[in-house]
Amino acid sequence: MLGLGGTEASGVSGDGKIVVGYKTNNSRIEAFRWTSGGGMVDLGFLDSNAHTDAQGVSRDGSTVVGYSSITSSGGTANDTKAFRWTEKGGMEELKDLNGNFIAAQARAVSGDGSVVVGATSKTYEAFIWTKAGGIEILSTDFPTDSSSDAFGISTDGSVVVGYHQDSGGHLEAFRWTKAGGLKNLGDLPGGDKSSLASAVSGDGNVVVGESRSGRADEAFRWTQSGGMQSVSEWLTDNGVIATPIISTALGTNDDGSVVVGELDKKNRKQGQGAYIARVSKIGTGLITVLDLQDSLASLAQGISAFQSSNIIINGAHDRPMSHHVSEGKNTVWLSGNWSYDGRNTRDGMLGLAEISGGHNFGPAQVNISLGKTWYRKNLIRNGKIDSYGNYVMVEGIIPIPIDSGLYATIGTYYQWGDSDIHRSYINSGARDTSKASPDMDTWSVRVRVDWESALTMASIQFSPYVDLSYIHSHLDSYTETGGGFPAHFNSRNKKNTELHAGFNMGIPLFTTSFQLVTNIEVAHRFDHEDARISGKILGLSSFDLLGHKYDPTWVKGGVGVEGKLGIGKVSLMLNGTTEGEMPSAWFLTSYQIVF
Repeated sequence: MLGLGGTEASGVSGDGKIVVGYKTNNSRIEAFRWTSGGGMVDLGFLDSNAHTDAQGVSRDGSTVVGYSSITSSGGTANDTKAFRWTEKGGMEELKDLNGNFIAAQARAVSGDGSVVVGATSKTYEAFIWTKAGGIEILSTDFPTDSSSDAFGISTDGSVVVGYHQDSGGHLEAFRWTKAGGLKNLGDLPGGDKSSLASAVSGDGNVVVGESRSGRADEAFRWTQSGGMQSVSEWLTDNGVIATPIISTALGTNDDGSVVVGELDKKNRKQGQGAYIARVSKIGTGLITVLDLQDSLASLAQGISAFQSSNIIINGAHDRPMSHHVSEGKNTVWLSGNWSYDGRNTRDGMLGLAEISGGHNFGPAQVNISLGKTWYRKNLIRNGKIDSYGNYVMVEGIIPIPIDSGLYATIGTYYQWGDSDIHRSYINSGARDTSKASPDMDTWSVRVRVDWESALTMASIQFSPYVDLSYIHSHLDSYTETGGGFPAHFNSRNKKNTELHAGFNMGIPLFTTSFQLVTNIEVAHRFDHEDARISGKILGLSSFDLLGHKYDPTWVKGGVGVEGKLGIGKVSLMLNGTTEGEMPSAWFLTSYQIVF
């Protein structure tokens, strides 16, 4: 069960798009049915003063079962009524063939919603319900003076599982079929006689639950041919050593190849209770739901292509006027950029190398840049993203005739490359990794206005600017290979619009050939959230996670030196930011020759 505040989910449809359970509203409990399109819908009550709780849902999500607890009307105080709810018929009480009230709780329903199982509330007997037969006691083969309960049913409704308890308090799991009747499943060796079946596979061939073994309460998996064995033993037989104790098995899939439940109390206290265990051709192992979720979420922030884009524009090209030359002149320069990103949960490094050239035609100076980027982002569990990109950039610096110091810079670039993604997680106590190498590309347009030397105070030149950029990045869909829990990730598109406003300052140093260069700016990002990350864990379920949210406004500062060295001009600058998607700090160097 998954709880959140006063709401608790108890069942989910076959495609995972419909969830049922109960919510608490003004001290009253009411069953609900949730869909992604319609949200949470209350299912109502059988009596005006009753509470309702949904316990199970059919495979297609159209039928919900559970119980209504009543304090009067239709039964004695605190009796319960089993219910079956459908979209067309609403909530109906389950009765016997003659239409008589029977205190009961419905726990599970067949795939098409036509067969319901549970237990009576007064006589404590497992029952089965059909429209033709009403509520019927499941079997007369249970021991005398025993109680029983049914928790699971196969897709076609032909197999029912649960437990019965004798007068001495000993529990034993059972499997029932209409053709074969009742079959006791026994228990794990070494412990007290105790077992309970929680669920059955869709095809009815695999039963899961818990039993007391020689070391603890352990989850079991039962088959007709192999009998009962612990889930740990099942994994070991298939090459996986399960280090944590697996306490309970609460569910399984169509063919019994996947088992879900909870680990022991020690792991539950650490927030690592819920697990997924499976044996399949796709992958085999044991993983906690939290660790699986964390490994997926680590990719939701900072896919390398997106970060490289901002570095190119706001890093290597954040001072375009430093490369401006006189009319008729040519220029070439080399640039390098190294950055570190330790903002929030990010941990990575990026490098850039670029060669550029330009010519001032008079009406405009045209520059062309060719470059390469390298990016390493460290993920949880020693996972990583390594990306390698190439780009071409074209920009024009155009004088604005309003003032001799005003210039507009208009530019665009295109970047392409690929990423090597290693997503790591803990599989049965050891690190495991699934890998992929998707392609990526990015394009951008940029408009900027600089007012060179707009103000001079005590030999300090102030040059304000405003810069607007739009970046569109795309990461191809990809499917991982290797590891026990590989996944398919849908393609991602990210749009980012940023506005930067600030000023550059130039302060002469000891000689006229060098000056101290500083920069301060305020930046605002109009798109506050990364693209969502969605896909499917192969052989299991889909996922759809929110992108990382960024603070929309931040401050960037830089300090460095610039001046003549040899036949050209050298520039060294250290930059840093307070927030945003930009790295924490980066160092930029360039050497320019004019001829």
